[in-house]
Amino acid sequence: MSIIGTLKNNPSVTVLIIANLFPVVQVLYFGLDVFPLVFLFWIETMIIGILNIPKLIFFHRWKAIGVVPFFIIHFGGFMFVHLMFIIALFLMKLKAGETYVGPLSDSSNVIAALFDYVHILWISIAVLALSHIFSFFTNYIGRKEYLNRDKNKDPMMLPYGRVILMHLVLLVGGFVVTLLGQEAIALFALIVLKVLVDIRGHIEEHKQDPSLSLLQSPDVIKGFFKK
Repeated sequence: MSIIGTLKNNPSVTVLIIANLFPVVQVLYFGLDVFPLVFLFWIETMIIGILNIPKLIFFHRWKAIGVVPFFIIHFGGFMFVHLMFIIALFLMKLKAGETYVGPLSDSSNVIAALFDYVHILWISIAVLALSHIFSFFTNYIGRKEYLNRDKNKDPMMLPYGRVILMHLVLLVGGFVVTLLGQEAIALFALIVLKVLVDIRGHIEEHKQDPSLSLLQSPDVIKGFFKK
């Protein structure tokens, strides 16, 4: 399928590409380095995890009473360890602008620096969140992915494959960019590579099940109770 055909048949991919342009603008015009970009995409991972909760409810139905808390604890632990890893791997800065090289146990300074980055990146965070929300309603609700009962489509593990691959690209690419001196062109190339990997993962995740006709009644409640 051509690029135009892919974008036409997957409007959420177009929205995803547009959303990822905002970090590019911040890199080119606001002089961001590696850490805030990797942190931004860590936040994007958190957004993906939050939007996975309603998918778990639709898929597991009444069993979601136990499944959702387990996912929150499991995914939350994964996110915490990942955050500690990227903080240890990439240098971050404090409010005054100095590089933070202290221990992770110095939680007050670490949290203050992270909130500084959230304040800087809030537009990119909001746009990325909107792109994933758009994808949720376009694909999961609009294309009736909630009707898919295939065990291989269990939302419990779906975020991990996409997230792990995407962040492996970011971590390896970010390390290379750091060695190159964190030049804007290298950072731009890192974002492009992340977007390409993300698009492929997005398309694979949302491949339409032939058994789910678009002519079916869009009754979400009926889909929830359907046995």
